Amino acid sequence: MYHSHYGMQRGGLYGMINVSVPGVTDPFNYDADHGIILSDWYHHSACDQSTALSSIPFQWIGEPQSLLINGKGNYNCSGLTPGICNSTNPQCSPSTLTVIPGKPIG
Repeated sequence: MYHSHYGMQRGGLYGMINVSVPGVTDPFNYDADHGIILSDWYHHSACDQSTALSSIPFQWIGEPQSLLINGKGNYNCSGLTPGICNSTNPQCSPSTLTVIPGKPIG
């Protein structure tokens, strides 16, 4: 896992990197690799968060509003302008992981 060190992390980049060392075999015989990234998400901009956290007196920004699996999560779209949030779009649906019984995954 890596993340940027520019500004606030959530306003930057993060992701997963799989490294294979040449000449070294994996100690386990996996049939497939499935990467899973768990992250949180604040629904306010990094600028708003930074302003609140650095203010005097200090203003707590609260807990994250969403938890994400591979960058996707559930969100209540009822308060948004129609067309902005589309839960029927496959790109907006929660992340899924397909596994086959009896097949090892890494």
